[in-house]
Amino acid sequence: MGETGVLSRVLCTVVGKAPFTFASVGESLAPGQLSISQMKSIYDLFKSRYG
Repeated sequence: MGETGVLSRVLCTVVGKAPFTFASVGESLAPGQLSISQMKSIYDLFKSRYG
């Protein structure tokens, strides 16, 4: 997916119907893959604003 796919990695579970997405523990395995801590920070931001 690369860098252009980062948004879809987050939004697929927020506004889509995907039950999960992939995040890395440590070094990413694919270009554009976010770490668990990055993903958690983004989801926490959504939850604090819209949850």
